[in-house]
Amino acid sequence: MKDFIASNYALYRQWFEVSLDLIWKLPPSLRIRADPMAEISKFEDISHAKAIKALTAGIKDTVSMTDRYSDHDLDSADKFFLAHGLPSLTSLRILFSKKMSKIISAGEIKTDEEYFMIKSLEDADIPENAIAQVRSLIGSYELKRK
Repeated sequence: MKDFIASNYALYRQWFEVSLDLIWKLPPSLRIRADPMAEISKFEDISHAKAIKALTAGIKDTVSMTDRYSDHDLDSADKFFLAHGLPSLTSLRILFSKKMSKIISAGEIKTDEEYFMIKSLEDADIPENAIAQVRSLIGSYELKRK
């Protein structure tokens, strides 16, 4: 998962920053005292790897906060993110699901069930190089099945 974030760090950083207002809805008084973006910036000053890890954790937390979103809330968030040139919440919910993260981290599709899960990402609105990684996993699995 960290490879997906690393290869499109600026995009996912921007997505997370937008999510703070759209999903987290942090009040300004709290944002001044505990700004997640300030933490991300602090990690960026220390090391790129630590910044990626912190951003990944922040996105995972954000995605988990939307578990109980209604279809209407999800649709509204998707439209907002897409209108700002960012991946939809729906795509990130798929990408950051526990099962999907496990498959991507393993770097290998092992079952038909995993194959169909990963295949669903082919049409997701995630960056092209992430789609390329997904297609690589799919291609490797399809070659093994023959």
